[in-house]
Amino acid sequence: MPSLPPEIWLSICSYLHSHDLKSVSRSTKYLYGTAMPYLFRAINISRETAIAIEGGGYSDLTDYVRSATIRGFSDALLDAAITDLEASCRALQYLPNVQHLKISFVAMREAQAYIYLATFREISQYTCYQKLTSLTLEFVPGTQSFSFNGNAIRSLSARIQKIMGDTSISCPPNIERLDVSGMANSYFDFTVRAMPYPCVLFYPTANTLKKIRIETNSLISPVADLDPIRNMNLATYSLVTEVWYIQNTHVNEFYSTYAEICRRFPNTQNLRFDYDGVALQRGSTAGETYQYLADLKKLRRAILPWPRHGYQSPIEPSSLGTSLGLWLRELNFQSLEYVDFVTRSCYLSVGKVCRIKPAVPQPIGMIQQRSLRLSGEIGL
Repeated sequence: MPSLPPEIWLSICSYLHSHDLKSVSRSTKYLYGTAMPYLFRAINISRETAIAIEGGGYSDLTDYVRSATIRGFSDALLDAAITDLEASCRALQYLPNVQHLKISFVAMREAQAYIYLATFREISQYTCYQKLTSLTLEFVPGTQSFSFNGNAIRSLSARIQKIMGDTSISCPPNIERLDVSGMANSYFDFTVRAMPYPCVLFYPTANTLKKIRIETNSLISPVADLDPIRNMNLATYSLVTEVWYIQNTHVNEFYSTYAEICRRFPNTQNLRFDYDGVALQRGSTAGETYQYLADLKKLRRAILPWPRHGYQSPIEPSSLGTSLGLWLRELNFQSLEYVDFVTRSCYLSVGKVCRIKPAVPQPIGMIQQRSLRLSGEIGL
């Protein structure tokens, strides 16, 4: 029975069930050879993994890898973090068929753009770069932070300044599914160079992206009022049909959030918004709360926060059904099947769901019990 170095075994262990490991350890050479390709569908990449793969000649196994994860941690030592990152990325030259790449990093927020740009710059020379169809960017802000200014930028190493000034770096060009969390700058274009640090470039995906999941503290950038960003004609993503937006903090400007989503992804068919209940302004109706959804003419299914009376209890189901039902019919959605309004408890365990359908004569809110997953598929 062939043996593998522990670095390679450790790179796949987190994806395997204990029964898988027991079965392989007890199998014959024939079964071992049959099972291994299926075990190596997903892999965690590190500097040690890259070294082991590079020196081992395991192309018979690495050709089967379809999903790769790069993890890292930086405590304000950006040069060291990028060195480790580039070393890990080199394993991808031996993984030609990877279709999904996940980059998960813990670092100070200002380092975010450099980390992703350095990753894209490194992997662009490998075969899998053109084959990537799914990309997950998971950024966890570290405890240390500082503000970038002119002096801070000039004090960066020559290598990082070179990365910052390389306008050819971009997101892999054939991405169809994008999962973004913890982004410091939530502009979907990321073509803006007016920021004091460069941003990840998603613009090349405008002609390929079909599904997107965004988890952020703010959809509208805090620098939106600064020139030249203020007058930019930001891109729309016409092929996107599925949008899942997660708001981690309560916001009062939820109208602008809906407007931004609808403007960027006008052909959305499946839509999900997750955040603590929307507070209605005094005198507004439930229909006015979601007025910007009228721009989504192809909308089929949606999961939205259950409207409230100010900060008080959720609107009573029959009232919700009446106001939203009339609103839905007036907008004349051609493909709409239903809108589910969910309580916050749906994300914690099991909660109430009020389903509204654009039916005649009048849709009354149909109450269901449901729990919603916070990861994986959208749940529609």
